[in-house]
Amino acid sequence: MTKERKKDLFVFFVGLMAVFKIRIFGTFYGSEILAYMSYLFIDWTKYRQNRKVVTLIKMAFVWLVGVILSDVYNSTPTVDALKGAFNVIFLIMLIPFVYWMIKDKPSRLLYYAWGYGIARILLFHYGGGLEAAGESLADMAIWRVYFYFAAAIAVAGWLYYIGKHIYAYILMMAFAVWSLSCVSRNIFLSMSVAVAVLYYIDRISLASPVDTMRIFRKKILGLFLTLGVALLCVNYTYEYLASNGLLGDRVYEKYMLQKYQKGGIASGRSDSAVSIVLALKSPIFGYGSYAKNKGNIADKTAEELGVDWDEDSDELL
Repeated sequence: MTKERKKDLFVFFVGLMAVFKIRIFGTFYGSEILAYMSYLFIDWTKYRQNRKVVTLIKMAFVWLVGVILSDVYNSTPTVDALKGAFNVIFLIMLIPFVYWMIKDKPSRLLYYAWGYGIARILLFHYGGGLEAAGESLADMAIWRVYFYFAAAIAVAGWLYYIGKHIYAYILMMAFAVWSLSCVSRNIFLSMSVAVAVLYYIDRISLASPVDTMRIFRKKILGLFLTLGVALLCVNYTYEYLASNGLLGDRVYEKYMLQKYQKGGIASGRSDSAVSIVLALKSPIFGYGSYAKNKGNIADKTAEELGVDWDEDSDELL
């Protein structure tokens, strides 16, 4: 077995190890543990050869300082503050590994995608996904979308890589429409936009990747126009299918409820809407690593926006 092949298989197992969840001062996946252990036998210092990666790590440390200052300012409990800081530290530790993983062979990321896709399916069926979904068939459908999403990306990515671009687009859009029927608009949106971007790149691609990137930068305005058209098409498609009941009763009821609710479309993402408003109210120091709903600030903001909020939750998202 060649050295490159061993790297490919190792990366595949890193993705596959996501099937294991470990709780040690926070929650870790087996993938992270394996990535950290790999520093014992790989030359992880090669990231220093890339100034952009070095800059990324430096900026991540600035983020860490910001997290610490935010926790001090908001008097975050010690345990929560430590969790928040170590989450950033562990993320920083993963950056050199990711750089090592794909620096000499970007397609190696597909091996990780395959491993992670399989892990997510196993987690859904054998790792608590079904229990989390509950007994409702509707809830089980949406959870299945989220757990199968990684596998769909892996297959579509492989099809695209071997030159079967049309098949990749068909798979992505089929998954997007299926996810929409399961009341997952965010995946429908992200998949549709991804297809639009890939199609645009295909239209301007040249034999040399360097030349393609050069043309891509020059025609960036065309990309934004493509995205604008794609978003309009996605919005029209969703409204047409949902308002005519072609996606099922649940999607129709949710669409009509949000259409006539005070918060409008924001009511479907009340956590995001509330979080954005709260972030604008305190853009410098925020609310700490594990923001708490002190003084029912989230409930009051949700009421102002006209959206629902989980009153039993004491955390800000």
